[in-house]
Amino acid sequence: MSRYYRLEVDSQRSNAMRTSRSGEIRRWALPLLLGSLLAGCLYFPIERGEELGQEGRWEEAVRAYQNAVKENPRNTEARLGLARAMLEAADQLVKQGQESERADRLGDAGVAYRRALTYNGEHQGALAGLERLARAAAVTEKLTRAQARTAQSEWRAALAEVQAALRLDPENAAAKALKGELTIKLAAEAAASKVETDPERLAQQLFATKPVTLRFRDTDIKEVLEVFARTAGVNIFTDEALQPKRITTFFQNLSLREAFNLILTSNRLFAKKVAENTVIVVPDNPGKRQQYDELVVQTFYLTDADAKVVVNLVRTILNTRQVFVNERLNALVVRDTPEKIELARKVLEANDRGVAEVEIDLEVLEIDRQSVQNLGIDLSPRTYSVSLGFPTDMPIGDLWNSVRFGSVVNITNPSLIVNLVKNDGFTNIIANPTVRILDRQKARLLVGERRPFQISSISSNTLGTPTGTTGTGSVGTTTETRVEYRDLGLKMTLTPTVHLNGEVTVELNFEISAAGAPIAGISGGELLPPVNTRNLDTFIKVKNGETRLLGGLFQDVEGASRSKIPFLADIPWLGRLFTSGNEERRRTDVLISLTPRIVKILERPDPDIESFASGTADSFGPAAPAMPAPVVTSPRPAAPGPQAPGAPGTTGPGPRP
Repeated sequence: MSRYYRLEVDSQRSNAMRTSRSGEIRRWALPLLLGSLLAGCLYFPIERGEELGQEGRWEEAVRAYQNAVKENPRNTEARLGLARAMLEAADQLVKQGQESERADRLGDAGVAYRRALTYNGEHQGALAGLERLARAAAVTEKLTRAQARTAQSEWRAALAEVQAALRLDPENAAAKALKGELTIKLAAEAAASKVETDPERLAQQLFATKPVTLRFRDTDIKEVLEVFARTAGVNIFTDEALQPKRITTFFQNLSLREAFNLILTSNRLFAKKVAENTVIVVPDNPGKRQQYDELVVQTFYLTDADAKVVVNLVRTILNTRQVFVNERLNALVVRDTPEKIELARKVLEANDRGVAEVEIDLEVLEIDRQSVQNLGIDLSPRTYSVSLGFPTDMPIGDLWNSVRFGSVVNITNPSLIVNLVKNDGFTNIIANPTVRILDRQKARLLVGERRPFQISSISSNTLGTPTGTTGTGSVGTTTETRVEYRDLGLKMTLTPTVHLNGEVTVELNFEISAAGAPIAGISGGELLPPVNTRNLDTFIKVKNGETRLLGGLFQDVEGASRSKIPFLADIPWLGRLFTSGNEERRRTDVLISLTPRIVKILERPDPDIESFASGTADSFGPAAPAMPAPVVTSPRPAAPGPQAPGAPGTTGPGPRP
């Protein structure tokens, strides 16, 4: 019984041991299996993402990499793949949006641009595309309202909508065409409702517009004017300076008003209304213009233009002399004829425009590519002395036996140092400002210090005589030192020019300076430090929001030193163990990152302000109405019947001379 019992116990122990071992196997196998499955599952999304990226299906690649990152957020390969896939997906969607925009599918373009921003929220192409779409939508809305106003004959309100649309899109063909149509209608309406105040035009309005036929043969100018007076029923007086002149001409089917105007123009005369139904005809010359022209005083208040600059523009273009500059109010006071005053108003409106403004993001980086290598055994020059005390009667054998294998000697502050040092470079941000500058104005930046530099030293001897004594006194020395302060560090000057096409030209003057190692001063005096400088002067043209990098301002420094143990360092192969070397190669470079962003662009005036009629070289004013050229022919034979010499034949109503 007992033996069977022992066997049974041994069997149970054996089964327990087997059960325990199988449990341990299962306990370890399960984590291993799960780890291998996890690694396999993680590898599959990364591999899938790479395949989708190679096929150009970047949005699906983003989802694959996102699954990989979700399963293991610390996996560097998955995170880098996700970042790259998101950038590529954004670029791909922006290209799709641009293609849809060119095909006039603006809705699809907007969807593509917004999806691109979900992958890269700062993508300039997507942001610019959405801005263009918003601007196009606003232009379409304003043009729709303008057309509705035009249909209701509200031409001024319609023109305001069109002008707002052109400010958003100056090259819009539909807006330009509608503006031209509205301008013609408003001009016709203004001409119909205008109350004429110009004496010269009022004089011409006294003559009828019904066509007549007039013939003059070798007739004096005063008699010609008398014919016009009797025909139109108008009183015509002549100035005392009007000289006799014979005229031969013929008008056929021409209005009396146009014929009268042609007679005045061809004979250098002008007429002014001086009373009801009365005009005076005067020779057209500067003296008579000053005598008869009525002058107007007008004050023009300027917003952005400088009155001291604009005054030369008015004097040059309009040939006016009576102009005063009010610097405190930034205004011009002009006294001249109404025609010139109106021309001055248009000229000033075209030139008094808001100045463009740009915001520039700057980043100045100094990259120090420094390679320091210190390898070898550094034998310190320090000397350590150790005192060993041995008994004087110790046998030599005992001394030898005292030093045996297995002994340990401890040395503190060792003089043998193994150098294994290697350093790489670093990048330092010197300045990272954001500057807002007006168009064609300078912005200056200084990051550094002002240091004094001795530029001269003057010593002089002086003779001193004590008070109450005679003769020569002591000799003294006076030293005068001149010091000049200079700016050291980073100095930068920016001058932007904003173009109408959305580009910016930047004039960049850059200098970085530092004090070097001192050198001998003046006449062996104090040591003076030199100034090491790196300069860059350039012009660059950048698109709005585009980043440009400038670099290449290198400075190289090299140095090497070596220490070694004599004789031992010269042993081939083993000499390196007794040598310590220090090599340094240093190159510093300065990189400038420049990103301009246009805050405000120049708003061009309306086309009727940019270009308008200003008269002839001898006279200023709006263009005269279109008229057919006068017909000058040989006189026809007189019709049968009595007629006074030189009297014209007339058709139509009106008295005969």
